[in-house]
Amino acid sequence: MKENGWTRVQYWIPPGKSPNKSRKEKIIKAALERLGHTNVFVWWENLGPRIEMCGPTGGYMFCSDKRDLVALGYSFDAVMELVNSTAWRMKKMENIRVYKMDDYTWWASKTSKEETRDCYMEEYRRLKEEDVPIGGIRECNLDTEGMWWETRDDKDLERLGDADEIVKGQTKRKIQFGNLLRDGDKIFKFISFREALQKHGDFTEPFCLASTEW
Repeated sequence: MKENGWTRVQYWIPPGKSPNKSRKEKIIKAALERLGHTNVFVWWENLGPRIEMCGPTGGYMFCSDKRDLVALGYSFDAVMELVNSTAWRMKKMENIRVYKMDDYTWWASKTSKEETRDCYMEEYRRLKEEDVPIGGIRECNLDTEGMWWETRDDKDLERLGDADEIVKGQTKRKIQFGNLLRDGDKIFKFISFREALQKHGDFTEPFCLASTEW
């Protein structure tokens, strides 16, 4: 969304700053994008006086579609250590599976089909075991299967333009990664389950990741 010619993300950039210009800013930007951030802006602010019980103001800053304004650190090495440690925590998500529970819902889980079914049946108490046979639950491929995810990336909004749906510059309905679809005042992008899980973040209990009934 643009306000007075500026996107919501750009609102956080101080006047006169030119984000993503230096080599280090571009490296940090790329690292943040690997963590799932989109529409990323990184810039350096000169260090200011210390605030009581805090460090100096300034340093490397960034904002994105996922975060409004974040102070990353006072040095490039410290920033990269922070970003890489976040990437390491995300590796704990590697044991996540996505199960297609029925014709309508896909659940993310770190447990077996049986345990996921128990959570699924608890969510929909009207169901019995015979209503959800284990043989009918299918584990999905996280890289070749996917779902629609709401996007606010300026590049996606510009690419879609006034069309209702688009892929490779043509308005046609063929489900593949990168497709864009307008639904009311929202725009959705078809992405892999793995990318969707990265955007969602870590979790403990199985949950419904996608549904055709929403």
